Amino acid sequence: MDNAVSLQAIPSAAPSRTARGVVTALVVLALMVAAPLVLDRYWLALAIGVLFWTYLSSCWNIVGGLAGQFSLGHAAFFGMGAYASAWLYAHYGLSPWLGAVAGVGVAAVVSAILGAFTFRYKLTGAYFAIGTLAFSEVIRTLAGSLPFLGQGGGITVTLSPTPGWRILQFQQPVYFYYILLAMASAVLLVVWLLSRSRFGYRLACIRDSEAVAASLGIDANRMKLAAFVLSAALAAPAGTIYAQYLMFVDPNTFLGLGVAIQIVLPAVIGGTGTVFGPVFGAILLAAAVEGFNRFSVRPGLGLFAYGMVLMLSAVFLPRGLWPAIAGFFKRRFGWEA
Repeated sequence: MDNAVSLQAIPSAAPSRTARGVVTALVVLALMVAAPLVLDRYWLALAIGVLFWTYLSSCWNIVGGLAGQFSLGHAAFFGMGAYASAWLYAHYGLSPWLGAVAGVGVAAVVSAILGAFTFRYKLTGAYFAIGTLAFSEVIRTLAGSLPFLGQGGGITVTLSPTPGWRILQFQQPVYFYYILLAMASAVLLVVWLLSRSRFGYRLACIRDSEAVAASLGIDANRMKLAAFVLSAALAAPAGTIYAQYLMFVDPNTFLGLGVAIQIVLPAVIGGTGTVFGPVFGAILLAAAVEGFNRFSVRPGLGLFAYGMVLMLSAVFLPRGLWPAIAGFFKRRFGWEA
């Protein structure tokens, strides 16, 4: 009887941790909703950047963290979303919302073709990273040479005399803050649900050992392809939002190597495969870059911050920032994230 009672008491711990995590997430979300009330334009722009890279890096985290496939080609899918919406708006006057849907479709189809090819021929590790990076560079070169995409000059998003939600043009940047806050919250929820689903457990098994996954009857190629397509499709809408925010699209800004690296870094520094790793990675990178830009005597030295943060995290936080934070709270207060 004692054993029965103790066994019945075990499951109650998980719901309590889950409930505590939900309450904490809701409190943080409420604070972020209220944040623009006290932020000036400078800090609001910085917060928009953090949310933007959190969203993109979380999308990458599905294939790069949960599935362990280190892609360097997500700038291409991000750029597809930007170019699709900007081109349809510039030539046909279609709402960027419809352009975002078109961008998702293009990114999904292209990623399915690319993923089917790379996974079919067993490209993994560095080979997969190089292959996806080469693909992204091909897309950047094409965008910079095709006349209907504006070549190197890109596409300018015409400012409408009647801005509003239909065309995603606003006089105040706070609207983009709330759009990106909703997107980042949604993708974090998606990653959290995936990590606790059967699909997520299969991806984790593949990440740890494809041989073990195969022995358990898991179709590794199919699982990795599904994660890759989902990750790429989710990255495309960020291109639409960023294009409307900047009011232009060009190859270097949306498809360059720098973009590919910036997408990956928050998750790597924050903790790949974790839900909140990209959040803390994006915050740390933003703080480091702003600190260098403010206090350095040479302009542009803020870019040096990316390398410094990456090297320091690799030495002192090899598993990432979020696992270290979660481990501290578990040791100190007994809280489990």
